[in-house]
Amino acid sequence: ATKDVNIGGIDIAAGSKLLIVTSSANHDEAHFADADLFDIRRENASDQLTFGYGSHQCMGKNLARMEMQIFLEEFTRRLPHMKIAEQEFTYVPNTSFRGPEHVWVEWDPAQNPERLDPAVLTRQSPVRIGEPSGHSVTRPVVVESVTPAAEGIVKLRLVAPDGRAMPRWA
Repeated sequence: ATKDVNIGGIDIAAGSKLLIVTSSANHDEAHFADADLFDIRRENASDQLTFGYGSHQCMGKNLARMEMQIFLEEFTRRLPHMKIAEQEFTYVPNTSFRGPEHVWVEWDPAQNPERLDPAVLTRQSPVRIGEPSGHSVTRPVVVESVTPAAEGIVKLRLVAPDGRAMPRWA
């Protein structure tokens, strides 16, 4: 921190080191209804920060989305009877991402759909590129104010083109 500041009722002293974990923004109940529910088709799905934003966005985000789409469609088509096995979850120790160390699953290969219909192996689905939600991934902004914060550093206040404030996590 370049100066003493209070953010959300928390005092931060000048010189303090901060660890910014943007992944928590994706779980903001004030912005995402049922934020812990995995729903890639929610109307504001592109508002998540998983792939970054603006000049700090992931250049491979559309490739990653395409790969995940192909994986999920093939996976659910080829193993619709797979289920998560009874288990205790342990989590990877990581400050940026939270994920289980293992997810054990079970299925009966005799029930695989290609055993009854070999054409299942050759079917192809169209691949969509880009975000899954109904609105554009771009978010036009207007610079409302520029305030010096430190030597060579300015604070920008961005607003939507209609003057409305941006979401607090933006």
